Amino acid sequence: MSQVNIEDYERISEKLKILLKLDKSPVAVKLYESEEDVQKILPKYDDKAKHCQLTYITAQDKKSFYATVDEIDCKSGAGSLGLLDVPNLKVPKAEPNNEAVAYMPLEKAEFEPDSIILYCNVMQAFDFITLYRRSTGNRLQPDLAGTQALCSESVIIPKETKKPNISFGCYGSRAFSDLKEDELIISLTIEDAETIANFA
Repeated sequence: MSQVNIEDYERISEKLKILLKLDKSPVAVKLYESEEDVQKILPKYDDKAKHCQLTYITAQDKKSFYATVDEIDCKSGAGSLGLLDVPNLKVPKAEPNNEAVAYMPLEKAEFEPDSIILYCNVMQAFDFITLYRRSTGNRLQPDLAGTQALCSESVIIPKETKKPNISFGCYGSRAFSDLKEDELIISLTIEDAETIANFA
């Protein structure tokens, strides 16, 4: 369990927006093994959409909700996030033990996120890499393949490695979400987000 207090999420989110000049909210994402647990704090998304669409809606429109395999209209995304068993999916993925995925703007989050997703342009990503190196002493060493970008690369990899990652998107996220041509995705843990926010 993280040592970062939920009460600090709003401050951390606002600091990241200022430091990186973000025009969208950082997105807190959490995987739930039990839908019952997330039902207590969030409404269910009332339509079908892909995971990459749901993260973008949360970032851009500051909406909060959760989704299950019935709402996430992407077999590969659902498989990556552990909502569905997809044995032939050859990317880092969660065990198929999850029932729901929660999405909230970080400043409003009521759960400890597995990953925080930032939508950035190249200069914002450059600023992030510089701040990460200066605040932690570590080099950013991304793990990306241009496939399952918002699910595997941006949720599962940082969740499992506890390190930030960068993704340039994938065919699906660029075709179905509103991801702009000059946008890329940075993902990180709440611990690293707090370290960066406290450093600068």
